[in-house]
Amino acid sequence: MRTNDIAVFEDLLRRMVRGLGSVLRDAECALEILEARRELGGRAATDDALLRGLLDEGRFVVCWNGAECHLGPTILYRLLRRLAISANQYLTHEEILDDVWGGDPRSPSAVRTAVYGLRRKLVENRMPEIAAAIDGKGSGHYALRLDRLHQGPRSDRDPTRI
Repeated sequence: MRTNDIAVFEDLLRRMVRGLGSVLRDAECALEILEARRELGGRAATDDALLRGLLDEGRFVVCWNGAECHLGPTILYRLLRRLAISANQYLTHEEILDDVWGGDPRSPSAVRTAVYGLRRKLVENRMPEIAAAIDGKGSGHYALRLDRLHQGPRSDRDPTRI
């Protein structure tokens, strides 16, 4: 092999490893969903049905009231899925960074930026209720408040506001 061929091969292997890291994070997230649902038992039935109707795991799509928001296998989708795993529970920036970004060295501003982008994308796709359900209670905490989905959008608040 020539030196240039080795460099190309090394680059390809590095990309594959990064891709596998994303797959591993997705698999770990799926296991957490199953574990959380098992722990919640019967109480989770309503939320579980709502989540199944909300997230199309196979297509990386959010579905709500006949609208679809195609997020693809992105940080935004992983963020919404992670919030959905712990629906109605607040997560710290650190928990979100670990679970969504997989421990990559990121700052809390990455979480705020992703939440803003997710809310904006949801609003653009006719899902202001879902955007408003992503609550940033206090500094450094976010939750997907499923109880707000039943109430519809809150007119006194901009859903894209962090």
